[in-house]
Amino acid sequence: MDARNFLRFQFKQSNQINFGVKDDAFIEKITAAWMNDRQESKFRFESILKHAQCENQTSLKILDMASGCGSFVFYALLNGYQAYGVEPEGWKLEFIRKKSKEYDYPNSWLNHFIRGCGEQLPFRDQCFDIISSYQTLEHVDNIHSCLEEMDRCLKNGGVLHLQFPDYGNSFFEGHYRIPVWPSMNRNLFRLYLKLLGKPNLGLETINDIRPKVIKDFFHGKNYIITDLNHAHVKERIRKKLNIHNSRFLSILAKMYLASRMARNFLIRENSSNLLLYKSASPSHLPIPSAEIAIGNS
Repeated sequence: MDARNFLRFQFKQSNQINFGVKDDAFIEKITAAWMNDRQESKFRFESILKHAQCENQTSLKILDMASGCGSFVFYALLNGYQAYGVEPEGWKLEFIRKKSKEYDYPNSWLNHFIRGCGEQLPFRDQCFDIISSYQTLEHVDNIHSCLEEMDRCLKNGGVLHLQFPDYGNSFFEGHYRIPVWPSMNRNLFRLYLKLLGKPNLGLETINDIRPKVIKDFFHGKNYIITDLNHAHVKERIRKKLNIHNSRFLSILAKMYLASRMARNFLIRENSSNLLLYKSASPSHLPIPSAEIAIGNS
């Protein structure tokens, strides 16, 4: 079976077993995205890299936790960066091997993917300049252990990128693809799924994650947090309207994000997109727009 058909089969089977999702158009869309290493991770990668403080950026050491089907790591390798991925699921690592062979990537690139989990990263202390976790923290066994491990492996002056569903502000669950109440009680959620005829299996793999969990964990650890959703919208408004007043831009960005949340009501999940700067002293770091400074300042 070739890589595309293998991915389609595994993803379809996983979605049906865990979440009762049988949307072929959705499955085909995700399959096409995960086959496209040259474009799928471009915006995510460039958004993170924009904030990295290094003259020779190709010398940066980058970790994707978890690396899923490999698109982020392959995008980095294709563009000359030193990237590595940790992934616990065997079928995804098998897909990576199939895709790498079909795309004629160097055999050595497979050594950049390591089977493991975020609670026990197989790396020494402070060895990465950038660590990214994309739509992963809602699935890990222990969120705090994963955050501790990423903090341990990130260099001082490094960048940690975390994107995850904001279950405190979402009226839609993206895995089950159903409307929900924000942070719905787990027992009520099980009953809701039973009424819809959907399996509970996937629910047991989902953590109720939200930005406050991240901010509480990193409080006192000398990090500066940037809300990238807010920062991206501010930048787009600035370019489109040629506005340079930061406070006014911030107000417009908040209004736009609020309207987007309203448009997502019952039909699309809201995600948090946070970038954290790590330093021995927050004063040593540039203050980005839309920042939340935490730590011993």
